[in-house]
Amino acid sequence: MAVCLRHRHTLRLPAQCKSFQVFSSLTSLLNVLDNVSDFDTCILIGSGSNVVLPSYHPGEVIHNAIHGITVEKDSQEQVEVRVGAGVVWHDLVCYCMQKRWYGLENLALIPGTVGAAPVQNIGAYGVEIADVLLSCEVMDIQSNTIKTMRKEDCGFGYRSSIFKGFFALRYIILSVRLRLQKQPVCNFKYPRLSQWLVKKGLQPTPEHIFQAVMSIRRARLPDWHRVGTVGSFFVNPVVSIEQFQSLSRWHAELHYVENSGGGIKLFAGRLLTLAGWRDFQDAGLSTSAKNPLVIEHKHSGSRKRLIALISAMRASVQALFSIRLVVEPVIFPDIYEH
Repeated sequence: MAVCLRHRHTLRLPAQCKSFQVFSSLTSLLNVLDNVSDFDTCILIGSGSNVVLPSYHPGEVIHNAIHGITVEKDSQEQVEVRVGAGVVWHDLVCYCMQKRWYGLENLALIPGTVGAAPVQNIGAYGVEIADVLLSCEVMDIQSNTIKTMRKEDCGFGYRSSIFKGFFALRYIILSVRLRLQKQPVCNFKYPRLSQWLVKKGLQPTPEHIFQAVMSIRRARLPDWHRVGTVGSFFVNPVVSIEQFQSLSRWHAELHYVENSGGGIKLFAGRLLTLAGWRDFQDAGLSTSAKNPLVIEHKHSGSRKRLIALISAMRASVQALFSIRLVVEPVIFPDIYEH
């Protein structure tokens, strides 16, 4: 009998699988893997906040539910913590703020679990998890061993990592080790963040940045508990200075920031707004009236219509700006689309 996955992912499109299994420790993971017929066909999820699941998956879907937060090293200046991959990310941020361990405040309210954070190298308002991550403890399916992968081994890039690329099915993240600061180190240069602080007349403390990030996200993004969504559907594109100057001659209303790795980062939501995608309605799916970077599923949408909508949005931005938007969530293949 097929297992319903509709409430196992935040987009909440109809989805099913042949088998659904949960592990909450290394021992239970090993038991799960013993019963997996073909790991190459498995889908591994946490809270399902950054995935588009197939309408039917003929194999196993495995849910990572390893919890726990442990202090590994403590000093006057810093603390190093090990966090289970199944811990809810925002719960971790709140816990660290209560402890006055700083470094995660810019990443508040990002949906998902800790284990998913390195996969995407999650980031917001000028901070990425790569800025605080020391290592990941992983299960190497190929060698059937537990490994510690240092930050340098993870291949972090803008919204990418080794876990999202070629080795996506090789490693299962069990826990991450983070280094956080006990003295406030504030990153508030991101325009929308600094503008919020100025408007409220607040100094850039970690607590105020934490409040600002949550306020901005709640104003611009739907509550995934009420509306089906994966948050931002496309990655903000980075273009060369020459390409940006060329685009600016024709599109003076572009929004941008200088990218720390070089080039100019444009805002995908702004590109989609200029291409006419704000508040677009289509068969149970819609783009946000505030930010068309966000696709919402409110009732009777389908995966097929979603894929068609994504294709149309990317094609229009390509035609208007010669920029190919990259999809941020992982879209798993569907046997019924072939």
